[in-house]
Amino acid sequence: MWKRILLIACIYTWTENIFAQENNYIDSLLTWIQRHPKVDSQYIQTLHRISYRYSEKDVKISYLYYQKVADLSDSLNFTYGKSLAQINLGLLLLNSASFDASNTAFFKAIDYADECGATRLKAVSLNNIGDNFLSLRYYDKCRQYANKAIAFNKTILDDTATPPDLKSNSYRGVAINYELLFRCLFNQKIYKQAHDSLEKGVRYAHKANESYIYSQYDLAFAKLKAIDNDFDSAKYYFQRAIAEAKMQSDLRNEFQAYLGEAQFL
Repeated sequence: MWKRILLIACIYTWTENIFAQENNYIDSLLTWIQRHPKVDSQYIQTLHRISYRYSEKDVKISYLYYQKVADLSDSLNFTYGKSLAQINLGLLLLNSASFDASNTAFFKAIDYADECGATRLKAVSLNNIGDNFLSLRYYDKCRQYANKAIAFNKTILDDTATPPDLKSNSYRGVAINYELLFRCLFNQKIYKQAHDSLEKGVRYAHKANESYIYSQYDLAFAKLKAIDNDFDSAKYYFQRAIAEAKMQSDLRNEFQAYLGEAQFL
């Protein structure tokens, strides 16, 4: 009994520490807003980040900041901000499992992104649409939009005029796009193509060099190893996925890794 109590206490403490880190980041964004009251593009993009950070934590607060992004972008006719606002709204609807309404928001985000030439925002929206179609089990559409997202992200990477920070985001984007493609194919039990998608995405994951991405890829490889009855390798990748998720303090990835380990081992 005491072991169970100790385990619960440890989990509670660990979870509290993660939320404290997240709160510190949000506090830093709120502090920046207070110190820079001038409403400009950076101000609106910071509001967008706050809405994004709250989207899985406090829906009401996230919605309030989405509304601020939308209203200020409309008043300034800031098309890039209008696209960001629709992405915020799409994520809120996605997290409440309103997938069709979420896609409507993401399609609007694409329209605004096209209007202002924001290829990166278009790629993000395409991937999110694909993710919604995966949740709805529309696998053909999921693959269609994942591949579109890959194409637009690669356009950014192939452009010699692209600044380094945007290229870094696009490496991350392509890695996420291929991982989405993997999940779609894996759910369809098309394992060879699922493996090929991972192999194509790995080099972009290394370029992104982010624990969040590594965790997703390790989880994907773990599932494939388990399907092949290579349980030692599967266990190794599951444990790596958990460790990488912890490094990023990412509860969702860690949960998915533990869940995958329980399902496949």
